[in-house]
Amino acid sequence: MSFLTDMPDADLKMVLRREPDLGALYADYHQILMRGPSPFSEGERELIAAYVSGLNACDYCYGEHAGIAEAFGIEEGLIGQLMEDLEAAPVSDKFRAVLRFVHKLSRESSKMTQKDADSVYDAGWSPQALYHACAICGVFTMSNLLISGLGIPGQTKEQLKVNVGRLTRDGYNTTVAYIRGEHD
Repeated sequence: MSFLTDMPDADLKMVLRREPDLGALYADYHQILMRGPSPFSEGERELIAAYVSGLNACDYCYGEHAGIAEAFGIEEGLIGQLMEDLEAAPVSDKFRAVLRFVHKLSRESSKMTQKDADSVYDAGWSPQALYHACAICGVFTMSNLLISGLGIPGQTKEQLKVNVGRLTRDGYNTTVAYIRGEHD
């Protein structure tokens, strides 16, 4: 049950629809960042989103984006391994550098230094990749805070399955259309 007294059964899409001007911008940003051109594959972006959500203890986003990452070809169970031990998880050293960066950004953002950025560059990533990693970390931290702060309940297994399928197939465009009242 959400903390919104006028929307006790609200999920995130319903909350975003209550103020469509804000909600549509939020969902459009997700669509562009998560499905537009990027140095990261769609699966890698979803894996970063799940990782950040796991760090922030947001089960709603963690489960959803881990499922989407797997639907895009990320090895099943990898996100759990990353959460347990980033250094031992079976990812490339290049990608591990990005995950180390977003881990520190999530946990100690005020302590970020040029050295942290350089570790991403030294692993072979571009300034665009650094920007995308920061943007994914930021937008999913915002999502995690909205969900936690508004008391949006976790998803049932069936809801999770439907949402993972929809977001994998259609991206975030259906969320934008829902927020704008173009379909339910």
